[in-house]
Amino acid sequence: MLQIRTSRQSGVTVLSLEGQLIHGAEGRQLGSQINDLVARGETRILLDLTGVGFIDSSGISELVSGYSQVKRAGGDLKLSSPKPLIRQVFQVVKLTSRIEVCETLESGVAALNRPVDPVAE
Repeated sequence: MLQIRTSRQSGVTVLSLEGQLIHGAEGRQLGSQINDLVARGETRILLDLTGVGFIDSSGISELVSGYSQVKRAGGDLKLSSPKPLIRQVFQVVKLTSRIEVCETLESGVAALNRPVDPVAE
């Protein structure tokens, strides 16, 4: 079972995930949470992956869907603190070329608070 804790740090909504991000209710739970945040206008979101021990293709799909939804709403979503094996999965599926992965929670919050360069977008 995936557990999601929500907190706020410096204007960023942090979702701290604990468990497995896999096919089924776990992935849908994350998608639903992101939907709710976007509906409330919270569009600077950091997914803290410290507690995620396993991710499958459905979990990757949920991350990409959530990222796309937040971007369409004019916001940004970043990932932080994945375990080495999870980071390796992200590199293999080239997720890191689309979604920024930060080393720590603090660097993720700082990245979401950086001014956006319209030329780089």
